[in-house]
Amino acid sequence: TDRVTTKVNARDTGGQYSLMTWVAAPKTGSPPHAHAHYDETFYVLEGQLEFVLGHESVTTGPGDLVRVPAGTRHAFRNNSEKPAEMLVGLIPGGMEELFYKYRTDEREFDLIGFVEEAKQLHGTEYELP
Repeated sequence: TDRVTTKVNARDTGGQYSLMTWVAAPKTGSPPHAHAHYDETFYVLEGQLEFVLGHESVTTGPGDLVRVPAGTRHAFRNNSEKPAEMLVGLIPGGMEELFYKYRTDEREFDLIGFVEEAKQLHGTEYELP
């Protein structure tokens, strides 16, 4: 299971930004999606992650930075057998609360609930199979 930890939330920054660490378990990732209102930045700390930006794909490793402007279709996946860790920044902040709600407890991850709330509260559209 992926683990997301909020380091700086929107309440701390007057809504300007938020910062999280995200540990992507082996063979996990995020389906393609686009944030209508958020720029998102990923800084890879450990492991390898494949990112899709629009229709382009790039494999990243420690020290690589991926910037995703608002409205850009993107996804990531850890295709390896080891966890991968990254810092994830959102500008403006706010969506970290949804990640916290769905990603930090021991219950089964409810993808459908997450996707519905992401669209309703944050204008984020996910492409599900």
